[in-house]
Amino acid sequence: MKFEVVRYQYYDDRTIGQLQLDGRFFCYTMEPTVRQSGIKIDGKTAIPEGTYPITIRPFRGDPLKMYPHLENVPGFDGVCLHGGNVPADTLGCILVAYNTDDQVIYGSAIKDLVQKMNQAEQPLEISVRNGG
Repeated sequence: MKFEVVRYQYYDDRTIGQLQLDGRFFCYTMEPTVRQSGIKIDGKTAIPEGTYPITIRPFRGDPLKMYPHLENVPGFDGVCLHGGNVPADTLGCILVAYNTDDQVIYGSAIKDLVQKMNQAEQPLEISVRNGG
């Protein structure tokens, strides 16, 4: 199964996109703003475009919260996919939700996403790219 984040709306404080599974819409995403290459503000900068391995492991050390983590992201540590609604919730990560009004996202998709990833062929990876 191919996992891909396609970014399509860019704001000063957030980036809205779609998470696609095998080229089909699965849910909406929110990340911090996309900045010029080389510029990084901790927790407020979207990760660079690229393809990254994914591991499912505890979120911030909590064994009850098993979330997908993007590995080997240049200049970033602890990037994962998780629920949330507004830019402050991203913490430099990618939020996933079923609904959006382009200012917020809501209806967390993390539980269903982890289930899909657990059923997918291993090893897992995700591509992140800027779109229209």
